[in-house]
Amino acid sequence: MTDFNYALWDEEDQYSERSFVYSLTLAGRGTPQQEALLGYFHRLALAHQVPARTFFREVVLPASAIQAGKHLTSFYSKYSKTCNGYGKYASTLSSTLMTLTRATGLEDGTLLAWAPLLSPPSGAAKSSPEWCPSCLHHSLETGGPIIWQLAWAIVGATDCSVHLTRLKDSCIRCGLKQRFVSDAIALGRCVHCSAFLGFREGLLDDEKSGARDIFATRSINEMVMLGADASTYAAPEILGYRLGQVASIVSDGTLPGLATAVAFDKGIVSRWARGEAKPGLNYLLEFCFRIHITPVKLLKGEFPAVVKTPRQYKRPMRRPKVAITYPFATQLVREVDRMVRDDQTFVTAKALAAKYGITIGYFKYWLPDQYQRLTEHRRLVQMRLTRTKAIQEASLAREIVRQLAETSHHLPQRKIDAALCLHKLSILDRNVREAALNERDRIRAEWAAEAIGGMAHETKKDRSG
Repeated sequence: MTDFNYALWDEEDQYSERSFVYSLTLAGRGTPQQEALLGYFHRLALAHQVPARTFFREVVLPASAIQAGKHLTSFYSKYSKTCNGYGKYASTLSSTLMTLTRATGLEDGTLLAWAPLLSPPSGAAKSSPEWCPSCLHHSLETGGPIIWQLAWAIVGATDCSVHLTRLKDSCIRCGLKQRFVSDAIALGRCVHCSAFLGFREGLLDDEKSGARDIFATRSINEMVMLGADASTYAAPEILGYRLGQVASIVSDGTLPGLATAVAFDKGIVSRWARGEAKPGLNYLLEFCFRIHITPVKLLKGEFPAVVKTPRQYKRPMRRPKVAITYPFATQLVREVDRMVRDDQTFVTAKALAAKYGITIGYFKYWLPDQYQRLTEHRRLVQMRLTRTKAIQEASLAREIVRQLAETSHHLPQRKIDAALCLHKLSILDRNVREAALNERDRIRAEWAAEAIGGMAHETKKDRSG
């Protein structure tokens, strides 16, 4: 008889806890082709065959601390682009996906390691997705997944680190920009026309990148390659120490002298060195470009004992100040009086300020009453124009439904919507929808009344006969 070791039943289960979703690996870690966190999210949604927005709403959002509520559309269009940067959404999304997938190191798909040094968090994000068509074409040819690289999403990167071609920001077929959250992203296709974004037509016709763009692209690639190790160097005190070293090489050893040599504001450089202010990514790249040292090499102290002569720049001209004299103020007041008497059109305070060569803040500070009058007039005119437009659209919608009823006795909402679209109206507009459907109900009531009247007439005729 076989002997059994019953003590094995008392041992704890050695299996690790299972992940809630697939545990995919972040692609390209430690290379310039490092995958972006938002691209990883789309690849995860595709692996589960779930639409990206559904996956975010039903799986990611309940497990995260993101308070989107009823404003998910606003999150997709405005804030999702910061998920690859170093702000709160990058931190929340990376930690949530690590919890769901049981994968580690997903923060490498962001610039979170640079958060202690850079500001503001939204300054690293581009306004729309950009990509290298050659990289997407290569993924299609090799049968691999579409990888959206982190460097493509960072402000300042204009070229691909592999193919040395300019990044694209619009579809070659329809010419439209892409959305940050869409099912088409993981497939490398256009959100609008479904064309493949890896078409490489016209790449040789692109203008060549300048020295500033090449430097910025190389700098961002170095930042991406550093990954989580960047937290060792990306600190205000280290930046202040390195700035002092560079100042002793480039100028007379003082920070104001360094700022003068590279045509930067003296106060800004001094506040960076003291840790009183954090540089934005664009400002840091521009400063490093002028001293010929990338941000990573600057923070590591890997620069030669003799730095190249800083690039010479002229200081930007200060904006001319406009004094508020009595004749100037009187002329502006008369202009506002003339504008507020017109109840059909309006002029914004920004446009009026630009006409007189002042800023809107200057206008608001020195002439607050006139600014308030002009703003209130714009609000009232806009309300009146909006109300008039709504009345006209409702009247047109009722007329369209009436014309449709003359040719058909079947008025489904789908047919009404198609007729409205021909006149550039949409049934999604609440005002148009209510007017059209109420008119349809009124027509149906008229038809019913006519039918009942006809039946009564026939009955009366039968009785008299």
